[in-house]
Amino acid sequence: MLLSNCKASLIYTREIGYSAKHQALASKKRKNYGELMHIVKMDNVKTPTIDLGGERIFELLNASKAGGGVQNHSMILLELDAGQASPSEAHFHKQSEETYVVLSGLAIMRIEDQEFRLEAGDVAVAGIGEKHQIIAQGDQPLKCLAIMAKPFDVEDVYT
Repeated sequence: MLLSNCKASLIYTREIGYSAKHQALASKKRKNYGELMHIVKMDNVKTPTIDLGGERIFELLNASKAGGGVQNHSMILLELDAGQASPSEAHFHKQSEETYVVLSGLAIMRIEDQEFRLEAGDVAVAGIGEKHQIIAQGDQPLKCLAIMAKPFDVEDVYT
């Protein structure tokens, strides 16, 4: 349900039983960002945030106003040319788990000492502390979403 104004939002939250605390947080978010819901059309995200030549990262959700102001997770669209790996060597996070959703293409997901073959529609999770890497396979580019909970922090990347 898309809510068009603040009054409707408060009625809706009361109807589904959110606490006064949750209502206050939603109200604060509307005040800060002017909206309760943030919608990203992936087809409209044309310029990568990071382009490493063969690996393109498009930030979709993060803590910034432009990224929807999300606090508990972050999301990127990752594009890899055939044969490319992300990152160039396996890594892990001490504070976050990372979920990959393959949108198109084929991949090998390395998690610790195991390898898994992934295709469109597959989901893989690297838990906190698990060393992982995704590699595009075949002759087509790989597109996948990478969702991190806690949000991505460059200081939480270890090799």
